[in-house]
Amino acid sequence: IVTTIHDMVFWDQSNQFARNIWYYDKLWCTYHACRISDQVITVSESAKKRILAQFPWAEEKISVVYHGLDKSLLNIELKTDKEKFFLFIGGRNGHKNFDLLAEAFAFFSRDYADWQLHIAGPNSHSHEREQKLFANLGIADKVTDHGLVSSEKLSSILQSAAALVIPSLNEGFNFPLLEGMAAGCPVLS
Repeated sequence: IVTTIHDMVFWDQSNQFARNIWYYDKLWCTYHACRISDQVITVSESAKKRILAQFPWAEEKISVVYHGLDKSLLNIELKTDKEKFFLFIGGRNGHKNFDLLAEAFAFFSRDYADWQLHIAGPNSHSHEREQKLFANLGIADKVTDHGLVSSEKLSSILQSAAALVIPSLNEGFNFPLLEGMAAGCPVLS
């Protein structure tokens, strides 16, 4: 049995999650996977260290295999004429620290009114809450929500963005970081 563990967010940031059956299932599955697997693959040295912090007895089983990039991000022409917008890519889970980004952008936009915040990624469960947050912060007209986009569209947005912002509190491996660097987009993290 070979298992892949991407991160230990349920262990490292348990305060970000409701204590329900789903949460405990994630904890139990991670523990059980480490116990019964012949090999555990993880995506970074950081993730490996976090796994070993909880399961030091699994060290001999754990190997790091790094992720790759979608080919649409390889060999692209880099743009130097960036537009005045920050980009956030990803889900809006608590550990992604999205609300802090929205608050920081609201503060920033008081002095730099011509800047925008673009967001991309799945948000079907958080869209309504996000719209209320943007309205309360006075930035609803400064936010463009692209939703879930194709690799080609993401590549285009990354090439145009002044910077990719990653406010996440915990990542096993951060795809947007790698995608941003490949697209020539400065990364703020």
